[in-house]
Amino acid sequence: MSRKKVLIVGMLPPPVGGVTIHTQRLLAFLDHEGENYDFIAIRNHNFFPLLKAFFTHRVIHLQICNVFAAFVFAFAAKITGKKLLWTRHGNIVQLRGIKKRMTRWTMRLVTLPILLNQGSFDFARRINPRARLMTAFIPPLKFDALPDEVECVVKEARKKHAALLCTNAFDLSFDPDGREIYGISELITLMAEEKQMFLFAAVCNPNYGNFLRQKKLAIPENVMLIETPIDFATLIRETDAMIRHTTTDGDSLSVREALYFGKTVFATDCISRPDGAITYHAIGELHDELAVWSKRPPLPKSPAGDHAGVELCRIYRDWTE
Repeated sequence: MSRKKVLIVGMLPPPVGGVTIHTQRLLAFLDHEGENYDFIAIRNHNFFPLLKAFFTHRVIHLQICNVFAAFVFAFAAKITGKKLLWTRHGNIVQLRGIKKRMTRWTMRLVTLPILLNQGSFDFARRINPRARLMTAFIPPLKFDALPDEVECVVKEARKKHAALLCTNAFDLSFDPDGREIYGISELITLMAEEKQMFLFAAVCNPNYGNFLRQKKLAIPENVMLIETPIDFATLIRETDAMIRHTTTDGDSLSVREALYFGKTVFATDCISRPDGAITYHAIGELHDELAVWSKRPPLPKSPAGDHAGVELCRIYRDWTE
């Protein structure tokens, strides 16, 4: 007897971001493994197809960040006896007010909350002992070529600079304290002092560029601001190190990718980071770490064990037999 299908609810690119790329790679991995599933892109469907899909599947996996939508799904699943997984992207420890209370209620209702960093996991397992800590990383099955303009700059920068760095931002966004979550402004200012290095900042869309221009922040010659979507995994492979200069985070896909490709990773300590990442707290500490690294680049560790696609396949198979 064939297993019943899992319903996966989430979003796909565009926009390009950690959550949408994770979902895209999960579906590609399931296809590669021959898994039987249905997927609904939540923003592209009206209420009735989503409602029909909900009632015709026994196992549902939410890949959404909106806690209010997740609560509705969790409440409906509880009263109808559905099994519900919720991969909660981001760092729930830093939530405040109604969003934090709604998250607590949702965690109690879902069958299996999946958390992506230690702080979020510690928060969730006090509410639901079934909570599981899991990476969001799934290796890409294919890579897209960089735009000609970017590839040309990579080649020229390689000739003139001792090291190539990269960073990325899903969009221009701010944390509850009003700080740039992705810290691109600070990195650009830092690079004005790091003339021997070149930074590629992939900001995915013009919002960040417009913000920087409004601030009248000068872009030094050793920084390229990429304002159109690119395959960031390809850019990581073309550079020497990746910087994750965030004030909050989940389980950063780009951090995992860089370690997977054997690149050096510099990341803020706003959450627990994977083994092999060089962590720092403030921009001044990053400056010091880069100075040490440029003299003797360390060999980063690659993360061991199964990636998220393998673990989720196991859960799907156990729950649909």
